[in-house]
Amino acid sequence: MKHTLSNPSVQEQDLAGKFAIVTGASRGLGRGIAFHLASRGSNILATCSSETSLKNVVSLQEEIRLLYQEKNPQNHATPRIFGVVAPLTEPSKCCDNIVAAVKEHFSGTVNILVQNAALQETMPIEAIDDGHVRRMLTGNISTAVQLIQALLPHFVPDSRIVNISSEGARQSQPAPGLGGCSGDAAWDGEDNR
Repeated sequence: MKHTLSNPSVQEQDLAGKFAIVTGASRGLGRGIAFHLASRGSNILATCSSETSLKNVVSLQEEIRLLYQEKNPQNHATPRIFGVVAPLTEPSKCCDNIVAAVKEHFSGTVNILVQNAALQETMPIEAIDDGHVRRMLTGNISTAVQLIQALLPHFVPDSRIVNISSEGARQSQPAPGLGGCSGDAAWDGEDNR
């Protein structure tokens, strides 16, 4: 039977034994990415923004456990999934927590980094102040760059980094979210060089 979102299955285990970090993995696209990588055998370090979001990572762990228990005819080993709180607005704490978890759970090794987490605070332009701008730039640009730098000693040869953004920087809206735009514009600038 074909693998779909409504009918997930264990995939070819081309990522078995690999270690992937997925930021923002407690919900939405990040959770879907973490699930997909785990269905291909990758161990996952799933980051979230708060202690309360860790329950969503526990739910993801259970979904993967059930997937490998019920739809795994070749009896592949179930990948390990760990959660860690990594607040985007606190780059040092975010990086320190992730690096500590990599050392504890992944023996200091990273094969894949998917930076999916983003900070978005939508408000009218007249309500935006310097603190808001600093939070958006810190959460969506500085933390992403600092995380890559912090993980450099842990990446193995042929590792992959995927930075996800949105179309928000290219779309004009009456009250656009500065958060998505700040991250998109920074990464887009790098892509054009």
